[in-house]
Amino acid sequence: MHRRPEVIFFVLALVFGLANIYYLPPFQSPDESNHFHRTAHITQGYMMGFEEDQRLGGMLEKEYLDYSLCFDRIRKSDNNSFNQKDFVNAKRLDDKDKIFVDFANVGYYSPSVYFPQVIGLWISKIFRVSVFHQLYVGRFAGYLFWLIVVFWSIKLIPTQKYLWVFLALLPASISINSSLSGDVVSNALAFFAIAWSLSKMQKNEGISILESLIVTLCLSVIAINKPVYFPLVFMLVLISKQQFVRPLFKWLMILLPVALMLIWIPYSHDLFIPFDLYNSDYRLNQQLNPGVNPAQQLEFILSNPFYFAKIALLSYLDSAPATWAHYIGKFGWEKNYISSQMIALLSFMLLALTFVKEQGVHIRQKKKWKLAVIALLMLGAFTVSIYMQWSPVGNEQVWSLSGRYFIPIFPLLFLAAPSFKWDKRVVIERISIVLIALANMSLIYEIIQRYY
Repeated sequence: MHRRPEVIFFVLALVFGLANIYYLPPFQSPDESNHFHRTAHITQGYMMGFEEDQRLGGMLEKEYLDYSLCFDRIRKSDNNSFNQKDFVNAKRLDDKDKIFVDFANVGYYSPSVYFPQVIGLWISKIFRVSVFHQLYVGRFAGYLFWLIVVFWSIKLIPTQKYLWVFLALLPASISINSSLSGDVVSNALAFFAIAWSLSKMQKNEGISILESLIVTLCLSVIAINKPVYFPLVFMLVLISKQQFVRPLFKWLMILLPVALMLIWIPYSHDLFIPFDLYNSDYRLNQQLNPGVNPAQQLEFILSNPFYFAKIALLSYLDSAPATWAHYIGKFGWEKNYISSQMIALLSFMLLALTFVKEQGVHIRQKKKWKLAVIALLMLGAFTVSIYMQWSPVGNEQVWSLSGRYFIPIFPLLFLAAPSFKWDKRVVIERISIVLIALANMSLIYEIIQRYY
């Protein structure tokens, strides 16, 4: 077991991911209905959503909208559960008339956010799979991509492999990455970018032109998918320029993703329609907040940098317990968590894997500081972005500090933490695998209890 952590990850992730895909009812993950509609829209050849009558979305068969409406009431209820009739009705949907469907908060995302799910839906349409099952095919396609990329990341990373396994298998990670979410591709590629960079840094190996192209593509996709994670390009700073075929390649690999991001942001955000300007007949069902205006919010931040820093700090302090619980054990939408006792156990184990040094390769302290700086840059970019998109202008709190947004950020902080030697680390590693398996069993149990 000690020699092949990536195999352990693959087996556990496959078992619990498939169970989550099957048992979590349709559209019970954050924004899953909008992500599904956007994915279906892309399969029709549209790269972006379009504006019509002060709405952002696209033309889709009516059955797609009816499908999400079948299950919408459960998301908004703390007590109701599904019954067989909900699924029977959804499976009978077959209305091919096209209507305009809103996906206001995802219509301006890069289409690369969805490419594995788009492939899944495209194949399912070729084989005339029903709209009901297309969601499950899309979930599986995205999860398969995440599974393969993270498996390879664990294989690549030269240190803290069991920490990497543990983070990837956290119940909240399994839950969000096995749903049809816009976070799946970015989460997977972030794990890969970190692991690949550390591998090259520690092994001092040469980097081929093909490798350079692949990693540049990955970093570019991350930068346009989730611009707040663009500081991951600075992982390349940790690698010696002598390892590249040409020293210039290192700087091109950094500058190209940043340049693409700077081009993409103005283009994509021109499509965003704030709540106050959105068609009043449809805006209440969209994930938009009143009073939000990104341009005005940015002006407020730049005009009041110290006040904004205070707002951000107090917001993080206030939301820290919920953010951490969300990062460890959140599933579905609204207030659904695994037990607080299991979250506490997972938290202690995560600290043990972080602070107890493993045998073999270690990251030097100087480079740990650089990892921490990269993580803080990501944290700062995320804080500004989420405040612009979710909080009213000048609001005294940063809203929506959900733990799932920190999946690409926290691993760098764990890697940057100081550690000490203990000869029994292998015991911690073995216990961590047993505990994470039990935690995911708890996840499936809680899903069944909540929804059935």
